[in-house]
Amino acid sequence: MNDSFIKKEDNIHSYHTNHQKNEFDNEALKYHLLQELPNHLKAYLSNFDIKDIEIIKSVLLKAKKSFNKNNDTIYRLEDIEFEMINVLKRFKSMLIQKEENVKSMQGYLMQSIKAELEETHTLTMRRQNNLQYNLFNR
Repeated sequence: MNDSFIKKEDNIHSYHTNHQKNEFDNEALKYHLLQELPNHLKAYLSNFDIKDIEIIKSVLLKAKKSFNKNNDTIYRLEDIEFEMINVLKRFKSMLIQKEENVKSMQGYLMQSIKAELEETHTLTMRRQNNLQYNLFNR
């Protein structure tokens, strides 16, 4: 009986070092993917897996570019950072509720981002018009 116990102990292998290396590699890849994004957006996205970050970042940039082109505007991520974080929080909630993955829900994410940009743009234009036509500014 002691021989079988010894054999089991001899076969024990620690994956701790491999796990640390994988975590370090993942953090390095995330850093690379997120480096040009605004800080709060970067911090929120770092909670996702690398593959999900790639998809979300791609959709985010495409939606912003498309909106800017279609509306002749120049919104930068820094200008809409908090709005995008709110969209991503709602998106994450939807992923959990529907038990879906990021890849299968990227169309929903695109539409959500565009809708938020439209709402932000409308609010910005309304503010500009109110300032321009305000009776007290004359």
